[in-house]
Amino acid sequence: MKSRNFLALAALLATLSIASPVGATESSANKKENSLKVTCNVNNVLSNPENSSKDTVTFLAILPEAATNNWFDEKNITPVIGILGVITPILVFVAQYGSDQKWKLREFTTKKFKEFEEAPETINVKKMLNSESKLIDLFPTTPLASNRFIYVDDQMLDDALISFDNPQEESDYNKNLNEAQMRYQEKAQKNDKYPRKEEKLLIYAAIRDNFDRFAESLQLFESMIQSEAIKEKDLAPYLEPLFDTIEQASKRTNSSNISKYLGLSENQEQLSEVQKSIKNLRNRYPKNPPQEESNPMKNPHKKSMNYIIMW
Repeated sequence: MKSRNFLALAALLATLSIASPVGATESSANKKENSLKVTCNVNNVLSNPENSSKDTVTFLAILPEAATNNWFDEKNITPVIGILGVITPILVFVAQYGSDQKWKLREFTTKKFKEFEEAPETINVKKMLNSESKLIDLFPTTPLASNRFIYVDDQMLDDALISFDNPQEESDYNKNLNEAQMRYQEKAQKNDKYPRKEEKLLIYAAIRDNFDRFAESLQLFESMIQSEAIKEKDLAPYLEPLFDTIEQASKRTNSSNISKYLGLSENQEQLSEVQKSIKNLRNRYPKNPPQEESNPMKNPHKKSMNYIIMW
């Protein structure tokens, strides 16, 4: 009897030692399908050979299933499809939103520069930059045409855009300008057709005022770039030709004060805040390299090369 209990205990321990933890959670039907039947013949030999017995012990050993990792299984693919269904609309929305924002930014840039170009001071300044002499609408509120449109040449432009080396010079200029304004008003009361051009300082002041407002608009563009309200590259098609026009106008014989007045002169140390902004704005865009003059003597092979290309 003791030997049989011993054999039963041995069989139980053998079963537990090879059993899989996975099998513990499965149903009894699954256990039988996944289990291995083991039969052991045990000879129980007692001290008396006649009373010896032969017992057969049968037990089940549950074998662990091989781990599978199939991503195309229904259990795995369903959550993936759900995640993609959530992420895809978000990505499409973000891409569309970014595209809309870029378009709105370009539209805003175009609008702001259009306002700048249509401003009266910009029109007047560009006329003075593009021509050595021009009739400029310096006094648009004046009813008399001869006092409204003033003939401005390069010499008058250069005299108007003088820079003051010290505060005393600027103070004297303002004092003389005030006196000129008082003289004009006194004479205009007696004669409403009194020519404004007789008071040169008033014309100079009007020219400076146009350039000042023009410069403040350029300062605004620099501030908008720094604050990322406008992109630097979006302004390039507008500002690069404008700065090129300024530089070309400054090279004319009697127009050397244009660059200095705007803060674009080389080696210019004392700059106002407006001039600093304009200089920073100019440095954002590369200067156009000077084009090489076509001189057959400098390049004797150039003419023959053109001839070969034409053929």
